[in-house]
Amino acid sequence: MNTSESSGRKNSSRAPRALTYESGSPRATRALGALLAQELRKEKGPIVLALRGDLGSGKTTFLKGLARGFRINALVISPTFLIVRRYKIPGRKSLRYFYHVDAYRLARAKEFRDIGWNAMLHAPAHIVAIEWAEHVPKRLLPPSIEIAFSHASPKKRIITIRADYL
Repeated sequence: MNTSESSGRKNSSRAPRALTYESGSPRATRALGALLAQELRKEKGPIVLALRGDLGSGKTTFLKGLARGFRINALVISPTFLIVRRYKIPGRKSLRYFYHVDAYRLARAKEFRDIGWNAMLHAPAHIVAIEWAEHVPKRLLPPSIEIAFSHASPKKRIITIRADYL
């Protein structure tokens, strides 16, 4: 990642397991997503990413980079109206599918069950990225890597990644 566009500084004012980055461009945000994918490739699933942030704060852009880091060549777009998109992760046995979920329009537990929530989240070969994770009822969200996005300025984003094993 080009440090002139994004810096990866550990933020000492937060919990010791949080990393905070400043992204100066969509390219830098995608690069951070790809970097996380490289780390996650070493892990076994299921892995859940809970993304939170305002509209336009970089969630989908970050997931495009994550998908690229998993060597997914398909066009990654927000599943706004489809709710869920599934992508095959090539050449992997431990992580085989990447699920991209847009929870913005979901509110009730039944709606989550209707999209195959339990099967997605509990299969050992899945990575599930949930945009608008704040819309998921707490009892339905398993332990997750939390990724928060915020606007620092019209062109800059602050991205904070929290996980037990960072």
